[in-house]
Amino acid sequence: STVSCASLVNFDAYYGFPKLVFGHVIKGSFTVGSFWDARHYHESEFGPYGIRLSYFLNNHISVGLDANYSSSEIGWEACIMNENPVTGDTTYNWFNYQGTILKYRAIGQFKYHIKVTKHLDFYTGAGIGYDKLISKYKTDNPNEVFTQSGDSFVTVRFNLGLRYYFLKNLGIGAEVGLTGPICSISICSKF
Repeated sequence: STVSCASLVNFDAYYGFPKLVFGHVIKGSFTVGSFWDARHYHESEFGPYGIRLSYFLNNHISVGLDANYSSSEIGWEACIMNENPVTGDTTYNWFNYQGTILKYRAIGQFKYHIKVTKHLDFYTGAGIGYDKLISKYKTDNPNEVFTQSGDSFVTVRFNLGLRYYFLKNLGIGAEVGLTGPICSISICSKF
């Protein structure tokens, strides 16, 4: 049976995957010439974690916001060869390098709820919004300079999702989409 959704608000807290922008891509963004002489390599990732908020205009249409954050970091030590121009002596020094990418996203969304029942909410949607990507690079090598750059751009998202409410106001959800997290799982609430 269909459930009346007038004035209903849905709130989702989610985790998205996979992290296609990071991993091997970040290595290419921050590689120095001597990277292959590196040691103590490490990488870490966080997110994307996000929230979705939807406000029902009627039984099948909602508008809302999808916002998320993710970060990735790599670090390594690299051996740099230095030759003294006066003596001709060669020294090898190890320096620390660290690269970080931070990503923020906020998208306004329009959703069409294909099937809404007491326990189920099956929907599709589209949205347009804003991405902010910040890259940071730092090192203790005195011959290199710390850099930071940022890019902002308009982004769109198309998605298909399902929420299942096992309690009156609490459930789980899953969503697939183009741009942003390809897949996400969520804890959902409605009020």
